[in-house]
Amino acid sequence: MISRIGSLIILVSLAVFIFFGIYFKYAFAATDRPEINVSNVTTSNGKISGQVSIKNSTEDVINNVTYSIILKEKDVELKSAIKDGVIVKTTSPGSIILTQTDKNFFSLLPGEEKKFNFSLDYPGTIAAEKYNLDTRLILVSGQILIAKITEVSLAGSGDFLKISNETCRLFIGKSVFQPNDGPNIYTGEVPKATCEVANLSNKTLKATPSVSIAKLFVFGYPQADVGKSNLDDVTFAPKEKKTVTFNLTSPKEPQTYQAGIQFHNANGEIISSFQFFRWVLKGAAARIDKVSLNKDKYSIGTTAKVSVTIWPSPDLFWETYEETYKNASEALLKAIAADPDRFSGTVLEKPIYKVTVYSEGAACGTGEYKSPVSFDKPIKYSNVIDVKINKTCMDPAAAVIFSDGENVLASLDYKTVSKPKAPKATVSFLVSTMTLIGIVAVLAIVIYLNKRKKSAAKI
Repeated sequence: MISRIGSLIILVSLAVFIFFGIYFKYAFAATDRPEINVSNVTTSNGKISGQVSIKNSTEDVINNVTYSIILKEKDVELKSAIKDGVIVKTTSPGSIILTQTDKNFFSLLPGEEKKFNFSLDYPGTIAAEKYNLDTRLILVSGQILIAKITEVSLAGSGDFLKISNETCRLFIGKSVFQPNDGPNIYTGEVPKATCEVANLSNKTLKATPSVSIAKLFVFGYPQADVGKSNLDDVTFAPKEKKTVTFNLTSPKEPQTYQAGIQFHNANGEIISSFQFFRWVLKGAAARIDKVSLNKDKYSIGTTAKVSVTIWPSPDLFWETYEETYKNASEALLKAIAADPDRFSGTVLEKPIYKVTVYSEGAACGTGEYKSPVSFDKPIKYSNVIDVKINKTCMDPAAAVIFSDGENVLASLDYKTVSKPKAPKATVSFLVSTMTLIGIVAVLAIVIYLNKRKKSAAKI
């Protein structure tokens, strides 16, 4: 039978154990990334509906984010092999059928959760199969913070075309490239693409190739403005397979471009997934990858330090192709060796950053930074721009303009939300209180055991 003293020791020990459990829960509960979940998903009458919930489980404010929903075919397992006793599978990503990106950016305070209802109209021409709904939380730069895959079962007629990615090629002059190689092209050149396309249905399908072209990515890049055009109709007999040629018109501004090709029927319904191609129009260009401010409020007379990260001219990528393309095809390497001028990059000789910090539509100060070095490598360049503040600035935003001294190459409006102080103080007070209670409990046990030892010694 346990004595009263033993019971007391057990109770105190249990209290200490519970304390430390609560302590670690509050002290270390925050994670290093947000959470995203999809719920209440329904599929009926050609619609996929549901709710996206996004929670900021970090200790920092997450600024300038939005979400994107992509309906994709299931990934296909190409092969599997055993390596070091572990099964390694090689898969081909499922092709994109349709997507929806919300361009209304928002911020998330620590612990804050936002919910959004969504509805996607999917084509009744797809095959009756299971598909993946890929929901992503993305930054204004296009960086994916977190993604969630939800499986959905959809019904359709199966009047669909299959574009064979393995057979697709991009032609620049006499050179041939894989769809995502991203070769440099000159102004006025017309990239040409070919793909083998198969009619999976038992019907004759008259199909219109629709071409979407945008900077960097057609989908999932919130800054992109997508241009669309239609090419000449193509007719497919039942179960027919043939090679189709697509003439792609490149925009005139130097940058990386992606074209997404998808077939539609006479009623405008989607009858194929997307096939993507990439190229780079040579010339001076840049892209703003990241912006951050050192504080969430500024007073008069202080200096805001705005960090800006830039990707320089994308045609510089080929300067390090020997490292980047260690496993490149022989055809690609021959094309590069045969035309070194095409695959040379454009150096930014006089990079200039200009930043205006503002709040509630009014400027708080402007700063400029002229880089002492040229941007001549395919790497990110990060610099800090000092901005003298001439008025109180709460929830500051930054309007960033990057140029080469003559032309504006990139711009971005970066908004912030101040982190609330009260919740942090409350948690800090709670943690401090529990720490003190824990120390007192431990000292009480030590003193009690000490006295018990002395009492036993006197007997």
